[in-house]
Amino acid sequence: MFSIATAPAKQSATDTISVLSGRLGSATLLEDRRAAILGLRSFAKDFPATVSSSALRGLIGSLAKDGEDVDTVKVVLETLLMLFTPNEDSPEASDEVLLWLADEFTQRQENVTLLLDFLETNDFYSRLYSLQLLGAILSARTERTEECIFTAPLGIPRLVATLDDQRDAIRNEGIILLTSLTPASIDIQKLVAFENAFERIFDIIASDGSLSEGGRTVEDCLILLANLLRRNASNQTLFRESGCMKKLTDLLHNVWQPGDREDVAGWAQSQRNRNLYAFLAILRLLLTPGSAGVSHNQLLFWKLGLCADVLHLAFSLDVQMEIRAEALIACGDMIRDSASLQESFAQLSVSRLEKNPISLDDVDGHSQVYVIDGLLDLILNLRDNAAFNVRYAASECLKAYFSNHLNVRLHFLTRAIEGYLAGGEEVTNALTVLLAPSADQSASDPYRLWFSSVITFHLLYDNPAAKSKALSLTEGDATEDEEVVTSVQTVTAHLLTGIRRGDDARISVGYLMLLTIWLFEDLDAVNDFLSEGSNVQSLIQAISQPVMAESELIQGLCALLLGIAYEFSTKDSPVPRTTLHSILTSRLDREQYLDRLLKLRSHPLLRDFETIPQRRDPALLSGQANVYFDSVFVNFFKDNYSRIARAIDRSPELETSVITNGVQKGISRVLVDSLREQIREKDKAIEEARMAVESQIARLSQEQGDYRRFKEEAIKELQKSREEVQREKAMAKTAQEGIRRSHEAEIRKLQSIHSAKDVESQKLIAAAKSLSWTKEAEHEKKIASMKAAIAAKDSAMEQQLIAVKKAAQTEAEHAKGRNDGEVADLRATITSLQASLQKVNNEREREMQNHQSELQAKSVEADELRKEFNAAREKQITRTDELGQRTQKLEKKLEEANRQVEEARKANVKIESALGTSMKEKESVQSELDDLLIVFADLEDQVAKQKLSPLSMQKRLRELGEPVSDVEEDEIDKMSISSDSEDSDAAGWLDVEPDQEKITFVSLFDAETFSSIDDLLTHCKTQHAFDLVATIHRLRLEFHGAIKLVNFIRACIHEKKSLPQTISVHDFADDKYLKPVLENDALLFSLDDILPEVPENTGNSSLEQNASLGTRNKELEAELAVVNERFASYRLAVEETLDKRWADENGAGKAGLEKKKDPSEYYFESYAYNDIHETMLKDEIRTDAYRDFIYENKQLFQGKIVLDIGCGTGILSMFCAKAGAAQVIAVDKSDIIDKARENVFNNGLAGTITCLRGAIEDVKLPVNQVDVIVSEWMGYCLLYEAMLPSVLYARDKYLRPDGLLVPSSATIWMAPVRDSEYVTDTVSFWRDVYGFDMKAMQECIYDEARILHMPPTAVCGTPHPFKVLDLHTVQPEDLFFTARWESQVYRDIDSLDGFLIWFDNFFANCRADKLPAAATTPELFVKQKSGYVAFTTGPFGKETHWKQGLLLQPPAKLKASQPKLTGQIVFSALEENARALEIQLTWAGADQEEKGRSWKLK
Repeated sequence: MFSIATAPAKQSATDTISVLSGRLGSATLLEDRRAAILGLRSFAKDFPATVSSSALRGLIGSLAKDGEDVDTVKVVLETLLMLFTPNEDSPEASDEVLLWLADEFTQRQENVTLLLDFLETNDFYSRLYSLQLLGAILSARTERTEECIFTAPLGIPRLVATLDDQRDAIRNEGIILLTSLTPASIDIQKLVAFENAFERIFDIIASDGSLSEGGRTVEDCLILLANLLRRNASNQTLFRESGCMKKLTDLLHNVWQPGDREDVAGWAQSQRNRNLYAFLAILRLLLTPGSAGVSHNQLLFWKLGLCADVLHLAFSLDVQMEIRAEALIACGDMIRDSASLQESFAQLSVSRLEKNPISLDDVDGHSQVYVIDGLLDLILNLRDNAAFNVRYAASECLKAYFSNHLNVRLHFLTRAIEGYLAGGEEVTNALTVLLAPSADQSASDPYRLWFSSVITFHLLYDNPAAKSKALSLTEGDATEDEEVVTSVQTVTAHLLTGIRRGDDARISVGYLMLLTIWLFEDLDAVNDFLSEGSNVQSLIQAISQPVMAESELIQGLCALLLGIAYEFSTKDSPVPRTTLHSILTSRLDREQYLDRLLKLRSHPLLRDFETIPQRRDPALLSGQANVYFDSVFVNFFKDNYSRIARAIDRSPELETSVITNGVQKGISRVLVDSLREQIREKDKAIEEARMAVESQIARLSQEQGDYRRFKEEAIKELQKSREEVQREKAMAKTAQEGIRRSHEAEIRKLQSIHSAKDVESQKLIAAAKSLSWTKEAEHEKKIASMKAAIAAKDSAMEQQLIAVKKAAQTEAEHAKGRNDGEVADLRATITSLQASLQKVNNEREREMQNHQSELQAKSVEADELRKEFNAAREKQITRTDELGQRTQKLEKKLEEANRQVEEARKANVKIESALGTSMKEKESVQSELDDLLIVFADLEDQVAKQKLSPLSMQKRLRELGEPVSDVEEDEIDKMSISSDSEDSDAAGWLDVEPDQEKITFVSLFDAETFSSIDDLLTHCKTQHAFDLVATIHRLRLEFHGAIKLVNFIRACIHEKKSLPQTISVHDFADDKYLKPVLENDALLFSLDDILPEVPENTGNSSLEQNASLGTRNKELEAELAVVNERFASYRLAVEETLDKRWADENGAGKAGLEKKKDPSEYYFESYAYNDIHETMLKDEIRTDAYRDFIYENKQLFQGKIVLDIGCGTGILSMFCAKAGAAQVIAVDKSDIIDKARENVFNNGLAGTITCLRGAIEDVKLPVNQVDVIVSEWMGYCLLYEAMLPSVLYARDKYLRPDGLLVPSSATIWMAPVRDSEYVTDTVSFWRDVYGFDMKAMQECIYDEARILHMPPTAVCGTPHPFKVLDLHTVQPEDLFFTARWESQVYRDIDSLDGFLIWFDNFFANCRADKLPAAATTPELFVKQKSGYVAFTTGPFGKETHWKQGLLLQPPAKLKASQPKLTGQIVFSALEENARALEIQLTWAGADQEEKGRSWKLK
């Protein structure tokens, strides 16, 4: 039997790939590895994931191992490229595989460097595939690949070098890779540009056929050029200064060489159009409004004739429409905001619309027109829908011609008016089209009227002279009884006719845009508009119609027009302001008016204007473009929306003040009448006051007579009192003399009886005499004091009488002199006089009463003295008997006291002995400590003198000619590390060395920076022809001389002085050049690297000197080791001694205290993050108030210098710049200032706003005075964060005497609160937390103020304004104060939960305006005057991010249900944090004791 053999099992692709991968990793022969790679390549397209997971690292390793074999490298690179580009039907193809492949390269820098190394080879495939592979990796992991190429050695230069490859495939791949590498990274853009990329790109463009004949390569080069120049000021400067502007201009000039008329293929023409479009894009990049260097680029392009070439391109009919449109916009960019170029531009000529010239030479003189007429011809007469983009671009070019040049606009308007009045049929006159439209043309081409309106709009915008001139244009002759119709009435009539007729909405929108800007802030135009009574009714009728698709725009604009007419109407308008307001509120009503404005604002065409392309899609076969609005009008609407929306709420009696051509218009007549009435009332009051003063003077004379009589009576009574006192004194002396005589007799009797105790008795008698004399002296003193008191009272009363008389006479004279003053002052003076008189009478009565009381007291005292003398005489006899007994007792006590004194003396001797021993021990320890410290200091000096750093040793050995081996260098390095460590330990510091900062070298002649000194020297030598090293060598400068030379050069460049032709030592001999011109100049620190070396000595003597120095060096090293050892031991001994000495005193050992961080640092750091600024910007109450005040009072900011303190994101600065400020200085100490600068730049306001980092107290402003200070300084409870003192500092230092602060004043309010629900949720909550009692958490719950928004229902009493701050006059010391408050409780409550604090802010538009009264609310304030703005942060208004401050207290019982509460409140700063607040408050109700508490707001 035979068995049939079975076929072997078929090997799968995965198994094959695994086998090939293993072979690749294990093969030792190059041929075997190449065969394995070829096998893997066959699977790469279909199985990219399997091949990658098994063999990717082997393939990359093969590139490193077999890099010399070009065939192997080619196969590996092909395989890797296939992995990045698998077949579409491959089951393993996915983005995750591509990302994994890219990560394998980008996560290992050496892999990317390996691919860059292949660019150094000359092999075609190695270079080509490496570029393609880098491009694939870049597309998968863009940022990582950019970083790897940027940091790779010579990475960028190698890529740029591929542009010089003569093989087109490699060169083109290099262009594509560089294009993909440069869109976003500014650093890579700079490196590419510095590798002479601009020259290479222009060479490639020229060699590939330039714009007219070049292919895709030229387009790629132009895209690469655009990437290098986009948002890169440094590259743009290099591009301009390296002569590339001329080369760029030549590209377009060469397009119009002879031979261009030949027919070309469609694909060639399409490529030519793309090249031209890319060229124009580069042109516009260099002319971006607001970027640096635009004015230089404009002038240079004009001198090179580029503007004429681009204009010729725009008017060539054989050029694609989109190219022509882009060319027209580029022409506008070349002349925008440049007066000289705008005037020269008008002198250029272009071909007529109906001609089809190829070049300017082919057009005869009859086919040429001035460029302005040519642009108008394109705008008004090119009616093809497909040509809309050309028409729109022509209008943009014309607007650039008008931009910021009032004379050009006025001249253009004058010419248009003259042409219209001439009556000729001018097809290029915008006014003729606007005022005499053709119905047929309007129906077929609505944009003809729209463009005419837009052109007229820009002529009148922000140009009062042009508005007045246009308004003077009329039709009809009044002398012939013809109706005179003004231009405003004509435009309005066409508008209303078009709305009724249902014309295209674009026509109505154009008319309405023109009328809104015409009537805005022009009272004459408003009066002319209102002179036709049907205008208002027709507009109201249009607004009241049902809302349809396009009618939202028309109805919203009609409402806007009516709002402007009312805002700027007056009492003398044809339709008086009061009547107009009545018509609007009755016929239109407020809600409908606001609804139409809101729908207009939210309409996509207006809301999304910046994001919607204002052009017609070229792919659209038919139909009109979807363009309705002009960009300037959109900004105008957004800036003034709030003002017009609130206009209907403004009282008709308040007229808007407008300054036109220096003349103020629009004064309220009602206000004038009221002022006159007030003057009459004041005159009447003054007359009444004069009569009152005369009566008071008469009354005063009578009072003076009464007072004189009273004085005479008082003098008589005083005389009587003196006589009585004299009598009492005589009686007292007589009694005293009798007592003295009787006392002496008794003493003599006692002496005869007690002769045995004569000595003791004499002592006692002497004591008795002393006591008697003392009493007598006291009696004399009392009598003398009584005399002095009576005399002083008499003198005081006489002086007071004289002072009162003089004061009364002075007041009378002042009263006569103030007869013409205010009534209130006179009444106050009268009241003051009455009070003074009453006070004098009261004091007179009190003094008389006091005098009588004192006389009675003196009489009583004299009686008591008599009694005391009698009692003393009786007691003297008794005391004499007791003296003997007491003498014996005293002798015994004296003996006992002497014994105790002796014992105390012995104890004191022992204590002094012990104390002396202790002092000796203390002195011994102190002496030992002093000796140790002296030794410690001596050792430190010895180490400092003898210690030689290892690096210095190495340098010194080399200077002496001694060889230093590698081993010795390693030993020296170790010694350096050890030495550094020892030094660190010896000093007792544990600080870690900071990371080395990147050193930046600044060029001597410009602002270029370099990472090394060699790059700087090369730049100075190549770009500025100055060799610093050669100059130092030539002048034989040492270190200080080199410093002087560098500072001398920098000083000349800084002061814009030219350097001498040949610099000599005398030029910088002055020592002032030792001071650095540039702070932290890295070049000065690196001069040692370029100074000439000292020549080495030769000969036997030098060798001997080297040997001796080497020996000495070794000896010093040995001594250093011994000194270090001794130093360490002594330091340890001193530390132990100090620890023992001071351990009981501080218990902290050697531990130090960390330096606390200044609370202000935390404050400024908190404003460096986005969250807080997002919260503030989303607070519409806050931000809208500032915006509305600035935009509604533009006259306060136009042409002024504004200071924004604490600018944050820069929003307030940008508001001011938008309002017309000439210069805005934004200051902030936080890091947010960096983002503010970027915001300012991105919005094109860098030319107006200057951002400064630092506190306002520290920075130096570029100006001495400012006109306005704007700041959002308010914190919680107004004064938290303590930013207001900085604003006041700036006010006193920088604000002009008539300058304005925004806001101008603030009021702080408080009110009692009762909210049991909140107390339950906040306080009682802790008593039951999931069944647990956490009352410990309530411990400090009443100690800190809480920031939250309370509902109005929580307030239970009338709010009280307890502090008003006038920011123009308030001083920093006024910000911490004590104030009284009161509040009437109006709810039936039995207890209080706390108090609520908030504030109101007021924005007045005139510094001289009266400060609002304390009780003034924001609602009342804004009605007082046009332009006023205010807001509240209280519980009765919309919630703000400030909320309110709640001072929570334990429930306090009230004795009455609705009592009146009174108390005082104290604002002060915390000692530990000056930016925090401490609020103390006391309160008391009816019949209740005053209670108090303090809260902290941290």
